[in-house]
Amino acid sequence: LYVLVAWVLVDFTAPLRGDEKHFWTTALRFSAYRFPPLEVLRSYEDLNTPLPFLVWAWLERAFHQGIWLPRAINLLLSAVVVWMIGRRHPIALAGLLLCPYFVFAGIYAYTDMLAIFFVIVGVAAHERDRFWLSGVAFVLAIATRQYMAAFPLALLLWAAIRRERRPAALIAPAIALAS
Repeated sequence: LYVLVAWVLVDFTAPLRGDEKHFWTTALRFSAYRFPPLEVLRSYEDLNTPLPFLVWAWLERAFHQGIWLPRAINLLLSAVVVWMIGRRHPIALAGLLLCPYFVFAGIYAYTDMLAIFFVIVGVAAHERDRFWLSGVAFVLAIATRQYMAAFPLALLLWAAIRRERRPAALIAPAIALAS
């Protein structure tokens, strides 16, 4: 229902909005290369870490579909987040859907949705004692938005407070933080 409503109400080919303008410019700059040289990665203007721009650049390089593809992927990622949260925490889902920024970031090419997706995967994996998968998800979240480091830090501190005895529960989030 979430995807259907968004797909019907949103023009995924509409002109770029807000931060999409410089995000998409960066992705197009990166798309000139299979993998951008280090100098290009060091000199781009955005304050975000490069993973979302690289993903969008690879998609643009492969399919030449313009801005609608990153927007559609964000919609699908936001739908997965809605499903993952909604199936276990319906009240939290209601709060999430009332947050206009979540919905906005889920239908436009903003870098936050990829980071949110990786954090949700990281937390879900951690809850299921799949600490290494959790650590990888958090590394990817941090590579998408650097402030996502707060999540593995919180899990690491919680594990320390609880005096966690399983080494992976401490090492995996520590490695994610070190990334």
